[in-house]
Amino acid sequence: MLSVQWLLSKGLVGGCLLLLLSACGSTEGFHLRGTDPLAMQQAKVAVLGESGTEFGNSVRAALQSHGAVLSDPSTASILLTLQAPVELRRVSGYSTTRAVNAFRYTTEAKFSLQRQGTAEVVADSVAQSQVQTYDNEYVLGAEEESDQIKAGLKRDLARLLALKVAAFQRNSP
Repeated sequence: MLSVQWLLSKGLVGGCLLLLLSACGSTEGFHLRGTDPLAMQQAKVAVLGESGTEFGNSVRAALQSHGAVLSDPSTASILLTLQAPVELRRVSGYSTTRAVNAFRYTTEAKFSLQRQGTAEVVADSVAQSQVQTYDNEYVLGAEEESDQIKAGLKRDLARLLALKVAAFQRNSP
């Protein structure tokens, strides 16, 4: 009899937990696969600056993957002005012999957003960083790894920038 009561209590607790989770599911913090709360729902976005660059192309692809439609500035609802990303490399670690053994790569991209027909411009930036552990024995490999890190940081910036544009579009009046 005790085990039946225990099972009922666990079932009741499980049911309450399921109810609580389903209630939380209706908020913005949870969404089903295939539904994106930051989807741009066919928003027309014009990207100004960085045309023909790898970073500019990555930003355009990220915007399109979030549902934006790229258009010219005269028909766009959102104007995104990009500046060239700035890359920094700083020493972030030393070995016991005081030789450099780690670098921190940081890439930052400044941008501005404006709604069509308004004078208000929102300026912001996105930044990402990553550490590379350096080994004096693998100098050639370290250079390749450095290039991969830099390319990865730019891809991450493009993705973050698309999310910022989606949030800006979502908060439109």
